[in-house]
Amino acid sequence: MNGRNGGSIFPAARRSAAGGYPPAIDPARILYLTFDDGPWPGGTPAVLDVLRAHGVRATFFVIGRNVLRCPELVARMAGEGHAVGNHSHAHPLVGWLRGVAYWRDQIERADDAVVRAGVVRPVLFRPPMGVATRAVREAAAGCGKSFVLWNRRAVDGIPTTARAIVRRLLPCAAGDVLLMHDGVPPVLAGVRRIGATVAALPVLIRRARAEGFEFGRM
Repeated sequence: MNGRNGGSIFPAARRSAAGGYPPAIDPARILYLTFDDGPWPGGTPAVLDVLRAHGVRATFFVIGRNVLRCPELVARMAGEGHAVGNHSHAHPLVGWLRGVAYWRDQIERADDAVVRAGVVRPVLFRPPMGVATRAVREAAAGCGKSFVLWNRRAVDGIPTTARAIVRRLLPCAAGDVLLMHDGVPPVLAGVRRIGATVAALPVLIRRARAEGFEFGRM
C-alpha cells in the first residue's frame, strides 16, 4: 500500500478501453476522480452538476442503503457517463472485525440495490474507510470485483475548507486516484456537510487541466 498523503492504493482497477477516457486523451496524463458514500440528496446532485458543467467523468462508490433511498441519483450517475462502484451495503464502521461471509453479503446486497436502480452490476469495489483485511479481499474476489483504493485523499469526511482540499489533492502525478465524498454513511446521516467539497471541485479541475492533466473514469 502507498501511504502518500495519508491514503492508500491496492492494485487498482484500471480504465477500460470502452469507457475510461476518449481516445484523444493521452492515457499518461489521466487522473481519476472518485467519490464515496453516495448517493445522497445533500451532495450528489451538486457534485454531478459540477462534473457535467466541466465535462468530467468520475467513479462513484455507492452504499447500498443509500441507493435504496435515492435510486434516481444512481441512475443519473450512470446516465451521465460515470462509473458506479460498490462501497458495501451499510458502510459498517467496525466491519474489519467480520469474516468473509459477512462481507460477501455486504457486497452482494449493494450490488442488488444498484441493479434494482436500473444500473449495471458494479465491477469495482472499495471497502469502507479503505480497510482491506484478508476477509474483505477474499470476499471481493469471490464476488468478481476489482479492488480499488486511492493514493490521494481530500480528507473531506470531516469539517474542512475548499482551499485545504485542493492543497491535499494537488499537485498530482499521472494515474493518481483521488478520493472525495459526495455522500454520508447511513450511521452518520445528518452529520457530514460537503459544501467545501463542491466548492473545491471546479478549482481542482481547472488547476489540474492547467497542469496538462485530464480526468477519466475507471
